[in-house]
Amino acid sequence: MTTAGDDRSTHDEKRRRADLERRGYTVLRRDGGVEIEGLDPADAREALRLLGAARQLQFERGSLTASQLTQIMATADVDLTPPAAIEQARRQADHRRRMLSTPVYTYETLGELLGHAQQATTRTWVSRKRSARLLFTVKIDNQLIIPAFQLTDEGEPRQDLAGLVGPLLEAGVDGWALWTWLASSSPLLSGAVPIELVETEPQRAYRAAERFAARHRPAA
Repeated sequence: MTTAGDDRSTHDEKRRRADLERRGYTVLRRDGGVEIEGLDPADAREALRLLGAARQLQFERGSLTASQLTQIMATADVDLTPPAAIEQARRQADHRRRMLSTPVYTYETLGELLGHAQQATTRTWVSRKRSARLLFTVKIDNQLIIPAFQLTDEGEPRQDLAGLVGPLLEAGVDGWALWTWLASSSPLLSGAVPIELVETEPQRAYRAAERFAARHRPAA
């Protein structure tokens, strides 16, 4: 005879199993226990150590709060930041450092190029060009920068880039994401870099920008 509690337990077990499968783990029953495919041994050891500490505190206090769980993890010497997240952050930081090593303008340096007497004039100029979707800016710390490849030697927006920058800004791709796509090899171009290909095969580069923008454009 089954009860509502049994049904609930079965449902919870299926839900947990499905959640693990979505995360890339497969739970296999074995004599005397289970085997989890896809779980790194180091992660398994940390999980078991955390589970033991959590159960001990739960036994002592009856329930766990979020703050208590954090305390448990710290006491058990469990890294609160997943290794994958740390590695992703490191790669992102390296990538941004490489991009920032290329020429960029600030309001001050761009104003000097354009011959503006006041920085406010440069800010207005940049704002208007952004509104016209002729260039994009990137914020780093508290400073706004303008990647220099967008501008001619005289400081005007490159007309050949409008077909790349415009559709992406319209689709909501901006800042670091836009800079990354423009200046990195793209599978949509068989590995070519959009801002390089636009000089030799502009229509091909524009089509790739439209396709990339379509993936990010909000549904109507």
